[in-house]
Amino acid sequence: MTSVKKGGITVVVGAALGAPLVALAGQRWGRKRVFIGGSMLAITGALCAAVSIEFSSFSGFVLSSTLLGVAIAVAQQYRFAAMECVTAELVPQAASRVLLGGLFAAFLGPELAVQGKSLFNTPYLGSLLLLA
Repeated sequence: MTSVKKGGITVVVGAALGAPLVALAGQRWGRKRVFIGGSMLAITGALCAAVSIEFSSFSGFVLSSTLLGVAIAVAQQYRFAAMECVTAELVPQAASRVLLGGLFAAFLGPELAVQGKSLFNTPYLGSLLLLA
């Protein structure tokens, strides 16, 4: 298994481990604070992953990927927050709009990865910086 595949696995593990923690944090501190913290975690994870690949630190890359997974667990809560903030008749539209944002990201993300791949001498360093 290549290092990139192992890093991808840790994103999934981070999301799985982070999901219950995110729910508890949302109850304790409120969703707004958790969403802001999740965004900061995503930026931190992407920047740490960039530093890790620049310095060839596999353990740093794995940790960074796990942080990105937790940030994904936070992002999965957006649709629930959107549905709770509107009247009952607007729930389907609120959920659809959040999911539409995910579709937009599904097109934008790979394009950023391709465009950033060769911005620096280290492959994908630019992709991670664009992600941040």
